[in-house]
Amino acid sequence: MTYGWAILVVLIVIGALSYFGVLDPTKLLPDKCNFPAGFYCTDHRIDQGQIQFLLQNGLGKDLLIYEITAVETSANALQNCTTGYLTTPGGVDGQLLANGGSAAFTLDQGGTPCTAGGVAIGSKYKYELTVTYNFSGGAGFTHTMEGELFSKVEG
Repeated sequence: MTYGWAILVVLIVIGALSYFGVLDPTKLLPDKCNFPAGFYCTDHRIDQGQIQFLLQNGLGKDLLIYEITAVETSANALQNCTTGYLTTPGGVDGQLLANGGSAAFTLDQGGTPCTAGGVAIGSKYKYELTVTYNFSGGAGFTHTMEGELFSKVEG
């Protein structure tokens, strides 16, 4: 009977700590930005208006990246973000990412902050990233690569 009361007290304490956010597992998990083999996210940042990350090409061929989208999948529902249709300053459709090269990408919903709507600095959010690309000089088939970004809002 004594063990039963002790277990009940422990469960109540754990429940109270979870309810008040002390044992929030998202605060304990590290920030990460992952893609399958071939794409490497070397750095990332989420602030109150944008999602930014550095993407490195390790697929063995030059790429033209046409679109990058981010869909927020954590418990806090935010807006979806997209780069839209990428064009280079020369007017060529897509952004060239040379084999072994890297480039910075910013997702901001076309001027509207993609993290608008009560994003708290220090809170962590999870996004599913989708990169649409094709191999430059290839037959023109479009491919997609999916990754994930889990990070805190830096302000």
